Amino acid sequence: MDGYGSHNTYEVVTYARGHGIHLYGLPPHTTHFLQPLDVGCFQPLKRHHGQALDTAARYTGKEFTKTEFLAAIGQIRHKTFTQRTIVGAWQKTGIVPFKPEVVLTWLRRQEVQAHEEAERPYIDPSILDGLPKRAFNAPK
Repeated sequence: MDGYGSHNTYEVVTYARGHGIHLYGLPPHTTHFLQPLDVGCFQPLKRHHGQALDTAARYTGKEFTKTEFLAAIGQIRHKTFTQRTIVGAWQKTGIVPFKPEVVLTWLRRQEVQAHEEAERPYIDPSILDGLPKRAFNAPK
């Protein structure tokens, strides 16, 4: 759970307990690297959806409408949410098995990348319009 108020209600907690679901609260603004669905499942879901679109285009030549999507979503989900994909998603987050170094390494890379981007000056491309190209090829 990401701490969003509507996700953390009495009804949700009661349902989860009644169905043997363990809820875990994640710190704010961390779901993009701690949420197993974000980290390991949505990319395969997009790939399988794209394959369904491609198949429909190649073999039927018809538009992939909402009706076709609803007819295909069961198969797309079945292909996506396999035990391997789900277990891999939890591993990629470092939550299960618990390996905080997975996330710490990712955070360190993000910090280095942000620092490198901050050091690069931003030049608005529109200010280059109209300048002679030779100005950029001058001898150094």
